Amino acid sequence: MKKSLDFNIRYNLLEGLTFIQRFTAVYMYLEHIDGTGEVTCKGGTNPCCGCGGVRCEYPTAVNKQTSYFFLFNTMTGNSSLRCRFDGEPTEMQRLIGDTDAEDHGCGGDFTVDFLFGYAGYEYRKCTDPAVFQHEIIASIDAGKPVIVKVKSGSPRFYVITGYDGDALIGCPYHCLNPYTDPGKMEEPPEYSNLDVLYVIGNKVAPRYTLKDGLNNIRRVMECNINERVWDGYLTKLGGWDKFPSDDGLDKASPEERKARATRVTGRVGLASPNMYVYNNVSFSNAFGGCCHEKLRRRDLYKELCIPVFAELWNNIGDPHEPLLTAGHHMGGFVHWNKDWLTAAPSEVAASSAGICETITKAKEADIQLLEIINRAIAILDKK
Repeated sequence: MKKSLDFNIRYNLLEGLTFIQRFTAVYMYLEHIDGTGEVTCKGGTNPCCGCGGVRCEYPTAVNKQTSYFFLFNTMTGNSSLRCRFDGEPTEMQRLIGDTDAEDHGCGGDFTVDFLFGYAGYEYRKCTDPAVFQHEIIASIDAGKPVIVKVKSGSPRFYVITGYDGDALIGCPYHCLNPYTDPGKMEEPPEYSNLDVLYVIGNKVAPRYTLKDGLNNIRRVMECNINERVWDGYLTKLGGWDKFPSDDGLDKASPEERKARATRVTGRVGLASPNMYVYNNVSFSNAFGGCCHEKLRRRDLYKELCIPVFAELWNNIGDPHEPLLTAGHHMGGFVHWNKDWLTAAPSEVAASSAGICETITKAKEADIQLLEIINRAIAILDKK
């Protein structure tokens, strides 16, 4: 027997296929939000990454999905995460499920429970392989997709939209890298690799609100400060005059200088700091696009759109720009000196100062954003 849902929600290219990505698509399907449209950017040939959300001048299917992804990604606190220089996950990375061990799938129990509670849906976490097939068939027959976690492989999460005998059916989605494999479709997992099912129940009153989301953001931002995330980079990349350090680049061997520079760009198997800075695109768009005419009528955006928050959300753009610029600078750091093994001390010192200035601006921007979130929470506390 075969049955398949008419599921055609696209994913954005800003992040991996995390639980948050999968949940966003399922939410749109359940809420009957139109997910159709073009998939190329501004009428061209390049795939749309979705960075503009609904505010983009050229709306696409990906932009539609991204607008809701921005909201969910931000309210969980995921877009506020920063990573340590040594690669050890912070307390909040472990809570959200953004670790190497979890393939950065952002599917920790906290994340799953918050998203279902925030969107207003009951769910069950099923871990008994003996009933996996029965549960999936029953859910599909009831018109609801199932989010699954697999035991191994990447990505770690999938959306199951149908069944064909003992085979599973996924959504008609092109692979994550459409630049190299534009025609390749995502292969659904096999039953033998399923680890967890998230079976969706009834639509109910939300258990979490905007205030809970803002508290999530604050908790993550305070964790970044308490764990001195940015200071760890300044210690390892500083040195010389302006950014002195007892363990800076000036005291490192040429091989170690190159290794530290490479760490910043994420080319040693660890998530890179500039990747987390780019996550601020989610943060700024979640608030900046909240009152767009296409979104303000949606229940999840009503609290965000009340007039008392307008000035605060407008101010988020000010610290956002330095963060975005920081991401560009960090990404190119390893290339500033083509040969770190033979670079003159003056060249290394200039590169060190440049990246440390960038990191300092990112650190200051994070502090500004936390202040805005604290002010918003104070407003809600008075209501």
